Amino acid sequence: MDIIITTPFDKEVYEIEEITNKIVSVETVKHTKNSLHKNRDIQCPNKKKLVLPGECVLDMNDKDRFLKGGGLYEEDDMFHACILGRVNYINKLIYVEPLKGKYTGSVGDLLVGKIKDISNDKWIVEIGSYCRAFLSISQTNISIFSQRIRLYNDVINMIHIYKPDDVIACEIQRISTDGTIILHTRSSIYGKLSNGVLIIVPQTLIHNQKKHIFVFPCNVQIILGMNGYIWISSPIKKSKDTNPNSVDQNIEENKFEHVDHTTRKNISIITNIIKLLVKYHININYDTINKIYVHYTSNTNNTPSYILKPYVADSYLFNYIDKFARSNQSWGPTSTE
Repeated sequence: MDIIITTPFDKEVYEIEEITNKIVSVETVKHTKNSLHKNRDIQCPNKKKLVLPGECVLDMNDKDRFLKGGGLYEEDDMFHACILGRVNYINKLIYVEPLKGKYTGSVGDLLVGKIKDISNDKWIVEIGSYCRAFLSISQTNISIFSQRIRLYNDVINMIHIYKPDDVIACEIQRISTDGTIILHTRSSIYGKLSNGVLIIVPQTLIHNQKKHIFVFPCNVQIILGMNGYIWISSPIKKSKDTNPNSVDQNIEENKFEHVDHTTRKNISIITNIIKLLVKYHININYDTINKIYVHYTSNTNNTPSYILKPYVADSYLFNYIDKFARSNQSWGPTSTE
């Protein structure tokens, strides 16, 4: 038989343990609150929220934790939106990203542009921006100029390299102080584009990705320009020294060629899929287009234009898009941090 011996001090010891536990719990709560308060400094309360012009983005309690960026103005110690867009932030800089607007340009962006005119030793390129864009003859890497300096005769013969209305793939090299965008094609992934179609979409639907040039299994190549210009064509033939995942830079070999009927049909389907994504303001990327293409072409009776009919987009295809959107967070306008 067990014998339990109690003393007058047992009750006091028990009370001391209770007091100690309360102190530990209170300190834990304080530490948790402090941690939550510290974490607020790196979180934006209205991130991804769609705001209207004049709507309050940050009140006076949160205003001191952020710096005012584009699309905002300060009034009554609060930040208000001055454009229609989504709230986003980088570190402590908060700004409103517009849903629509002209392309502003950023160094290193891959663009698809159209030659507009020739001025002196530069091509004027249309990239859908408020700013002027130039491609200098010295910023090209064409085989006829290899290993030698550009001469005056080369400037005279510029019309034989890029003509007006030619479509090219290029990159922003730098942006001058007056806002002029300087382009270059000094890489094997840039150059003249042919044997395809150009489609222009809102530039906010295309975000920075690891790759912007893709080849679909259906033998169709797509180039997603950050300026909202998309080039869809048959895969461009590569020279021996060219990266297989890039556009051939050799102007002499990049000529207009006959495109077979199957490839034309696939180009039309992908073009219409992109138009459908633009209609519903869905981000445009390779995975999205490929999944919809596979789902749509599973029925061999579907024609390229059938996907654009209202009752098809609103019932048959949109149900699939909505189902896929629940499992993929990349749908809808997002930002690149």
